[in-house]
Formats: sequence, C-alpha cells, structure tokens
Amino acid sequence: LECARTSPPFAAMPRDGESSSFVTSMIALGALTSSALLLAAYGLKRAAHEFNTQQVGLLEVLRAVERAKAQDDGKVSQGKESDHAQARTPRRRRGDDKKLARTSALDGTPLDESAVIAYASPQGESPRRASMGAGKARDRTPSGASTPRRGHSLATSEEFGDVSDEVYAKDSSFGTPKKSTGGSANGAGARLHKSMFNESVRPTHAWNAVGASGTETETLDTETETDADEEERTRIGVVSSPLSREMSAERGEFSADIERLVGSPLPRALSGVDADAETEAELQLSTPNFGVGGGATHDVQTPWTATPDATTAVGMKPADRAIGRSLFQPSPRVEHTGEAPLQYEKIATETMETLGDECEEVCLMLEYALGLRDKWLFDDSHGACPLVGRVDKKAPLPPKTAHEFKMVDGVMHVYEPSGGDANELILTHKPPGTATEFFHDLHALLRVQSSGPSKTFCHKRLLLTEQKFNLHVMLNADREFQEQKAAPHRDFYNVRKVDTHVHHSACMNQKHLLRFIKSKLKREPHELVIYRDGKFLNLREVFESIGMTSYELNVDTLDMHADKNTFHRFDKFNLKYNPCGQSRLREIFIKQDNMIRGRFLAELTKQVCDDLQANKYTMAEYRISIYGRKPAEWDNLAAWVLNNNVFSENIVWLIQIPRLYNIYHSNGTMKNFQQMLDNIFVPLFEVTVDPSSHPKLHMFLQLVVGVDMVDDESKPERRPSKHMRLPVDWDVAHNPAYAYYAYYVYANLYTLNALRVAKGLNTIAFRPHAGEAGDVDHLCATFMLAKNIAHGLNLRKSPCLQYLYYLAQIPMDMSPLSNNSLFIDYHKNPFPTFFARGLAVTLSTDDPLQIHMTKEPLVEEYSVAAQVWKLSAADLCEIAKTSVLNSGFPRASKAHWVSNQYWLLGPRGNDIQKTNVPNLRVHFREDVLETERALVRRGVVQARSRGRELRVRG
Repeated sequence: LECARTSPPFAAMPRDGESSSFVTSMIALGALTSSALLLAAYGLKRAAHEFNTQQVGLLEVLRAVERAKAQDDGKVSQGKESDHAQARTPRRRRGDDKKLARTSALDGTPLDESAVIAYASPQGESPRRASMGAGKARDRTPSGASTPRRGHSLATSEEFGDVSDEVYAKDSSFGTPKKSTGGSANGAGARLHKSMFNESVRPTHAWNAVGASGTETETLDTETETDADEEERTRIGVVSSPLSREMSAERGEFSADIERLVGSPLPRALSGVDADAETEAELQLSTPNFGVGGGATHDVQTPWTATPDATTAVGMKPADRAIGRSLFQPSPRVEHTGEAPLQYEKIATETMETLGDECEEVCLMLEYALGLRDKWLFDDSHGACPLVGRVDKKAPLPPKTAHEFKMVDGVMHVYEPSGGDANELILTHKPPGTATEFFHDLHALLRVQSSGPSKTFCHKRLLLTEQKFNLHVMLNADREFQEQKAAPHRDFYNVRKVDTHVHHSACMNQKHLLRFIKSKLKREPHELVIYRDGKFLNLREVFESIGMTSYELNVDTLDMHADKNTFHRFDKFNLKYNPCGQSRLREIFIKQDNMIRGRFLAELTKQVCDDLQANKYTMAEYRISIYGRKPAEWDNLAAWVLNNNVFSENIVWLIQIPRLYNIYHSNGTMKNFQQMLDNIFVPLFEVTVDPSSHPKLHMFLQLVVGVDMVDDESKPERRPSKHMRLPVDWDVAHNPAYAYYAYYVYANLYTLNALRVAKGLNTIAFRPHAGEAGDVDHLCATFMLAKNIAHGLNLRKSPCLQYLYYLAQIPMDMSPLSNNSLFIDYHKNPFPTFFARGLAVTLSTDDPLQIHMTKEPLVEEYSVAAQVWKLSAADLCEIAKTSVLNSGFPRASKAHWVSNQYWLLGPRGNDIQKTNVPNLRVHFREDVLETERALVRRGVVQARSRGRELRVRG
C-alpha cells in the first residue's frame, strides 16, 4: 500500500479530504488485481505440472508397448506362440498385431490397469474418469478390432464390449443385411385362426419389436418420440470377425467359414451383374446391333469379368459375383479402349495394389448401406406391365381369391387358408421388417452418411467422376457428334422424352386454361357448377359474384404464374392454383370431385393429351391426388377416368398422397393416423382380392404406375426415434415425420405389390418427393424404400448419400425452373453437376401452369437448360433417354423407344437408331460406373480377407 501511495499517479494527486475516497478505491482495485494475477499464476503452474505428469505417463506406456512388441517378435521367430494367442492379439489400425503389455517401463513390474486406461483412453476422456472405469473395461477389447481415429463417428472397442460368438449372434449385424422372407408358415405369428378377423384388436403402447438381429426385445412405452439422449445411440464400427480366430495368417490358411465370409453375396449395386438381368429371360428379346452406322455387335456379358485360377488368393476369388482381376492391373496413361469401330480416348490412372484401412472401413459401410436398399426395396421384375391407352371395359374380371387381409400395427398382412383347415390362415405376404427395424436401419444409414471418412472418400470419388466426364467431352466430343450425324432420321426433337414429374392439376399452361375458361363462359354460361351460400350457381353467376366478365379475363388477371414473391413461400405457391385468387374457380375447373363430377377438368385433360399425341415424341406421367379423408375417393377417381374416357397412349398415372394428417385431425375429419391409412389402402386390398367389389377401380389401377408423397418438406419436424407410436395411437395434433409417413405408406404398398404379383397384376412403385428441402433423413429414407424420387436437391449437402445414389443408379426427376421459383436459384441448381457425375437425373416440368409459358413445357425446360448450362446435343439426348428409363411406361414401350435390351448398361442397352445417344457416351458411363463399383467391391473383399467386418449396434 505504501508503494501504491508513492507511485507517480498518486504522488501527483492532492492529499486533501476531497480526493481521499478516490485514493481509497484505487488502492482496493490494485489489491484485487494483484490477487487475481497471483491466482492465475498458481493455476498455470498447476496445469503445467499435470500436463507434465500426463506426458511422462504416456511415454511410459509407449515404452511398454515397444518392449512388448519386441518380446512378441522374438516369440514368433522362435515358433513358441500358440494359434489361440495369435487370434486374441488386438489388431492395430495399420494392421500390425500388437499386444499391450501391462508392465512398467522402469522395472518390469505389472503396470496398473488404471494407468493404461487413463493415458490411452478413447474419445479424449479425462484420466480420472477413465481410471474409474478400469475395472469395467478389463478384457473387453475385441479380437483384431481396429481403433478409429479421434473424431470419427465409429464405436470404439470398449463401447462394443465382448465380441464372443454369442454376442455377435445376439445384438450385431454383419456385412450385407438380408431381406427377411415374408410368408413363412413356420415363423411365430404366421398362423391365425379365421375367427380373429372378426375381433377388434387394439395394440398397446408396449409391444415386442424384432431387432435387426432377429431377437425379440421388449420396448418401453413412448409418448410420441423418444429424445435422442434418452435412448441408446446407433454405433457403427469395423471389428475383426469371430471367424478370424480360425485363420492363421502366417501360413496363409483359410477355413471353410472364412472362405464363406469372404465370398458372401454383395448388394445388387456392387454385384457386377446388371440389376435387371433377370428380366432378359422373361422378355426374350433379341440383342440389337449397334455401333457407328449399326455395324458392331456386342455380346451380353458382365463387364470386367475374370476367371480366378489356383494362384489367386482366396480373398480375391469371386463367390457368386464377378470381381474382376483386371482392376488390379496398371493402366497406361492414355489409352484407346473398345472394339472397332467403337473407340474412345480416355485418361486412366494406375490402381493401388492395397487399399488403406480407412478406405476398407468406408467400403464396408457403403456395402452395408447398399445392402439396406436390397433388404427393403421390392423386386417388381415379376409383376405384369401397366396398360397405356384405352382400357377394355368389357373384359372379364379376374376371379376372387381366398386371401384374407388384416391391419397389424399399421401395416396390412395377407393370409390364405391352409390346405388342411379352411379356418386356419397362413401368413403369405408381409413387409420385410417392422417399423422399429426400419428406424434402426435409418439411424444406421444416418451414421454412415455422417461419418468423416465416408464424406472424404465419397467427395473425392465424385469429384473424380466429374473430372473424368469433363475430360471425356474434351477428348471425344467430335467423335460423338460424328456418330450422331451418322444415325439417320434421329435428332433431339424426334427422340422420346417423358415428363416424369408433372402434377395433373397444373399440366396445362396459362394461355390454354384461359382459352378454355372463356370458351365455357361463352358456350355454357347456364351450367350449374357449384353450390355456395345456400344456393346453386351457374357459371355466369359465379363470375358475376367475383365481379369479372369474359372480356376482362387475361393471363394477368388469372394470376397463376409463380414470381419472386413465392420464393421460399410454399404457402403462396399453393395459392397460385386458384384462378383469379378464387378457390371456387379452382374447384370448378381443376378438380375432379365437384358438382359437375370433373367434366371440365376431363375435357381440359383430353385437350392436353391431344397436344401430346400431335407431338408424338413427348410423354407424361400425371400425378393426381388421393387425400385419404374417406375410402370413396378411389372409386370417385376411377369413375372420373373411365366415365370421361381420359385415355391416351402418351400418359400413365401416379397417385400422390398429401401429408396433411394434422389438418384433417384439427378439423375433426379423423381421430388418428390409422384412419388415414385405412382410407388409402383398404380399398386397394379389397379390389385386389375381389376385383368385382370395385370393377372400375380394378381397371384404373392397371393404368397406375406409382405412388407419390407430397407436401412442403421445409416444415420443421422431429426426426423419428427407433420406437415410435403406432398409427392407431397417433392421435396427437402434430404431423408425423417424413420417415414415419414413408415407412407406413411403403410397407402397405410392399404387401399390396406382393399380393398383386401373386395374382398376375401390375405393381405400383413408391416414387415420392424427396430432397427438395428439409432434412437429409428424407433422402436416407427414400434411399432404402423408393424406386424413384422427385427433386433430390439436398444430395448436394451429403457426399456420401450422393455417391450411394450414384452407385445404385436411383432415378431422380429434377425440375430446375420450378426450383428457381421456390427453393434455389437456377444458376445454383446441382443438376449439371449431378449429370456430369453420372447420376440418373432427368428434366421434368413439375407445374407448367405456374412455371412455363409455351405450348411444349418439357421442350422449354430442355431449351433453358441447354442455353444456361451449355448442354450439347448428345447431353440432351442422353437426358431424354434417361427420362424413358426412369418412367413407369411398359417394358414393350421402352424396348421400342430405347433398345430391345434397354435394361443393360453401356452400348448393349442403347440403340442409336432410336435414342440418338452416341455409343461412345454410354460406353464411357458404363466404364466409370463399373470402376467405382469395382473399387468398393475390392475394398470389401480386401477387408473380409483380413477378417474385418462391420458391426452395427444400438
């Protein structure tokens, strides 16, 4: 204090009573500052001491590990180590077998277990916390487990616990997921007594859920969704298989079990076999001739095939899949490939002899994800083809069968009488898994796509495929153009193009609708069209009530074109469906369920179909709504189509289901989500079992190729947990999540398709809107369930999902002009990037009434894309060909429009005389895709040959 008083600032101050209080406060402040500095110095000294202690301890552990390694190497060289000890040696990340010796680095005494865990604990745990769990972590490291790097979203060995064979059989899933076989008469619950269909079964909140491993586990009562912190999180990690304990790496011996593990079936996308190869035998179509001028002929073979011999390692031998040994041969820098005259120049890179551990892990995760799609996706190759054009209304109906169906936990199950007892029913058709299993797989897939190594790997591979395409265009654009010129008659305007995503209520342009409204006002002004305000109104009275005449009508007064005010405003975009802003005009002109039974909309639709038929080369898939408010909606829609003869060779139909349960619940239309499912699917099962119960619906379903789910994806929602409420218990006001809708719609559709295939009828694919906005879990759900999606913009945010969609070649119907009015500017649209990388993308119009201005909206969509993104004629024809392949038109139509073997990749599935797509282009696409698939196959086989497998827990 005396020093403070004599300091220069205080010495210069007067010492009278006026400044005494100020001096006192400054002295106190100085004292507090000095105390704070002393405490900070003490804290830094203590932290430095603790850090030094930790470093010394870590150095001791490293020295002990090095000593143990030297001892183990000496034992191996002398041949004294047993096979059992080798199998239990932990596998480090780089593949070196090391053993953590619990001996002190100073005197060779046993090292304390807590010290080892304290200084080598995973995920950055504090030494104190890790040492407290030393007793629990003892002897829990799996044999040969690889330790992930810090920051990876993979489970560590201590999180997995013991990895005995019993544990693996109980709570883990190895390798490719297998699709469960529905219809097993020997399984639990497969047999029911017929009298049970007359009982009302009320599911309880607590139910037994079958996990991914097949064991029944009792779940707890959940209110709506379980918080993520309250339930066990999904973990994915790469561990050594229990079968690897039987393997002796030094002698190169493999047991029969190990060989079966290495040669286990791969997912369809990685199998090296074309996905639709089974359809070839059914169609019995001849192989087309193709090449420049149609001279070259290619046989139907799996690309990159190789015959293994006795010198090939067991880990590299293909089991029932073709894994090409040519992938491991180095390629020259610049090479010409293909048969004469089909040649193109490409840049090739040398292939690494051995993939890294991290690459192996990513390949195993990608294989697991593709296996999930194989597990859940319905195989519709055995179903009948849909019909196009006019339906024969006098054709005899199929007979009624003895099938029975019953809703179980929100999903329809189909039964049939057993041979001995008519009252005993055998389960024949059910979905591939329960809702709990689906949400478990969904969380696992979310883990895969969010993994750091998978993001890095997939991002680099996607960039490489994009650069390969750019180089291909630079080197072969002239050859492609010459090949197109050699093909007679065909150009972009006279190749088939399918508008794979267009809503029926907006299938016309504004000028067309305006002319139609004016013609009806002039010719049918006294037609009673609506009941409002307690009286019936004719068409003239309706326009008088809104204060407009026919002369005053124009495109501007209709006000149906999307503008800058609709950007990120889905609610305003929906209001654009109302002509002149009047909902009554929408009900009259663009609704089929109204007072005039949709006659105006039917006439308008037939005029649009006439325009398509006049064009000849443009097709469309119209999406029309079923809301699920009442069961009679299906009969009304079928009657509208058949009574008004809305048939055309150029169109097929899709059913779109708006996700509007919360609105129906709020206005008292329905009490729970189960009622909505009943209204949608019960009539479909009734007409499939007994077509005479709904004869018009039976005929209409032959024209339907898919089911869609629509609504604003940008609405906030909670991600579903693994144990959700059943639909009958979903009586809350808020809307279920997207994945919840997706599972219950798809699961019922899966059972329906299985029943329709058994009866020789056409199937109905699941083709929802996904990825236009919202969370990435929408795209994860559709990756497992959907055959085709609309939009997919959010794939640009997830490299792993984008790479999976590429490997599986999942079709995507993109609408850049529509997205430009709603969610993303045109120049930011990922379509050109997706196209260059080889995803199965095509252009569609979505809403011509709100977006486009010409009589041919699909050609307008192609024209704008060609001008903005500088697409060539080969690019446009390739997109048009993809639109045909993505569509739901019958196989005969695709064979006529594309090739007799349209389902094959590369030049074998392309006929330039029909598509105007150069064979050089499709040959390049096939090479790049097969290279990427072969890389993943190689990583999987290399990992399995080393005894590594993927484990999913949680």
